[in-house]
Amino acid sequence: MGGRAIRRLEAMSERAERDRRLIDPASPADHMAARRLADRHELAEPIPGLFTRPAHWGALSPCDRALHLMRSCAGRHPGWTFTGAAGLLAHGVEVPYALVFPLQVAVARGSIPQAGPHLRFRRASFAESEPASGCRVAPFWACAADCLRVAPFSLGLAVADAVLRHTGMPAHELGRLLQGTGAHRPGIRRAMLIASHVDARAENGGESYARGLMIEEGFLIPDLQVELVDPVDPSRCFRVDQFWLLPSGGRIIGELDGKEKYRSVELLQGRTTTEVFLEERQRESRLTLLGYPVLRYTYDDLLVPARLIRLLEAAGIPRSAEASRAWWRAWLRATGSLCDLPLIRPAALAEDP
Repeated sequence: MGGRAIRRLEAMSERAERDRRLIDPASPADHMAARRLADRHELAEPIPGLFTRPAHWGALSPCDRALHLMRSCAGRHPGWTFTGAAGLLAHGVEVPYALVFPLQVAVARGSIPQAGPHLRFRRASFAESEPASGCRVAPFWACAADCLRVAPFSLGLAVADAVLRHTGMPAHELGRLLQGTGAHRPGIRRAMLIASHVDARAENGGESYARGLMIEEGFLIPDLQVELVDPVDPSRCFRVDQFWLLPSGGRIIGELDGKEKYRSVELLQGRTTTEVFLEERQRESRLTLLGYPVLRYTYDDLLVPARLIRLLEAAGIPRSAEASRAWWRAWLRATGSLCDLPLIRPAALAEDP
């Protein structure tokens, strides 16, 4: 392969990474050179015809990968409009990784491209589409409705909570806006049911997802972001992720542990990982002095719902079979299909005669 082609691709790679997009070779010669490098695994090809360095691609989160792809596709196909979870991501909303791919694309005219693992297409036009994050996206509320009309409950709840945090609107307004945007679209009853459980106090998608699982399984729903006075220094307060006030009068603290607080430069705020870890240990020791058990769980526990259920039961969080039955009946009525049942049905639903 010619040295000039390599140098051109290196320059393209630098520009693409700076612009947070993929390499889109402009000439047949450059495309052939990139293809040869991809065949030797010296370049990655996330979708046909678009390339990047494997190390760069591997370092990106799924959401950053989605935005790279969206910006790159926008350069090739200015008529494409991204919607659903992809559109919300471009609007700056935190979206669960599991909902990002395949990217939802609306095509107003021409033939519908063939879907692939990263892209799904539908015929639609948005008169008020707008640029965001380097690509064209549907209006904000159209993206929200398109996402929630197809989302599983717990993931959809994470999106709905994030939409409220992003907009700052009161919870009761969400359902009204969704209804106005997609009143006659399939899945709107699903979106409305998700919206009925929204709570913007959840600080991240993991907390929302956990709350969604608790709702599905009939557990007592905790209060969120409760402030507790430091028993050693009453001038200080600790804010906890979740707080259960039990019918018996007992109290339990719930905390979602994430790795980001020990790695993110933004969250570390100039402290070392060791300093943050020690602060967390001291904080938990003070909370323990209040006499409240602390239930800690991780994102890995959320990936295996049965594990989270065992933790909640071991902590003594009350669980109602009737509440779980009622929720699943409502969900199945909203979705109009049994396809949303989990592989292992909740015990509460299985007991239904």
